[in-house]
Amino acid sequence: MLRSSIVGPYLLLLLLASTASAAPPHVVVLDLELSGEINPGVREALMRQLRGGLTAAETKLISVDRTKRALQGKGCNAPACWRRVAGKLGGRFVVGGTVTGEDRSYTLELWLADGYSGKILARVHQRCDICGLAAVASKMDLAASALRAKVESTAGAPARISIQSDPPGATLYLDGDALGSAPQQLDLPPGDHVIEARIPDHMPLSRKVHAVAGVEERVDLRLIPNAPTGRRYRTVAGWIVLGAGVASLATAAALFAIHGRATRCDAEQSIPGGQCPQTRDTRAGAWTAAGVGLGAAVLGAYLLLDSPRRRRDVAWAF
Repeated sequence: MLRSSIVGPYLLLLLLASTASAAPPHVVVLDLELSGEINPGVREALMRQLRGGLTAAETKLISVDRTKRALQGKGCNAPACWRRVAGKLGGRFVVGGTVTGEDRSYTLELWLADGYSGKILARVHQRCDICGLAAVASKMDLAASALRAKVESTAGAPARISIQSDPPGATLYLDGDALGSAPQQLDLPPGDHVIEARIPDHMPLSRKVHAVAGVEERVDLRLIPNAPTGRRYRTVAGWIVLGAGVASLATAAALFAIHGRATRCDAEQSIPGGQCPQTRDTRAGAWTAAGVGLGAAVLGAYLLLDSPRRRRDVAWAF
């Protein structure tokens, strides 16, 4: 729930947004799909009534000709296409429909789609049996007016944003003002806003959202845990110390291997009987290197293995 300190400003923003002379929503008009017995004169009259029924001070129509050029002569009867053509022409809504004629009887099916999501917002069905041109045109005007009312009510609704965080319970900020803990559902004035989420031991996350009147949007904020800086350095130090320990143990092994070997065995220096006058005494150095190596290896292993998570694993194992 919004803090009381910011409820007032945001209610004021919503009021200003609803009363300000904002640009009217643009409606993309698709060409009607015709089937059955419909002559060109009836088609033109129906398209004229469709445009007239949709026209109002609160809406702005994007003509069928512009839509045809944007579609390059291709059909458009799927949500993906509605979103694409609306984005290309700057439309907020898309209107289309079908007209079926047989023996001077007509069936009108009109629909209104959201240009952002491709979702159908409204459908209107009209049937005119044994009708002349004026009667079927009147039916089209009624259907188009019903869609226009839906356009106006949807465009006048607030932008609704639903905010979720992972982990849950993150502290949320909207345009720098604290909102409280996630999850939150907000009604925002149209336009750009910045939502920020913070939670201890995680990196803060900011997301820019564009609020559109009448559109409900879900925002999922997944926060990344902070990099364990101390643990990382501890790991690096552990590998260095362990490597030094292994090197010292290898040195100790080499010193033990050469301990007692004869040296200075040249013929001139050997004593009678062919014995060498000196032998290597590396025992002290070998034991010293072995002690240092063993201690370093134990310390390195401790630095690598000692972490809260591994301690928990060991505790569960026992």
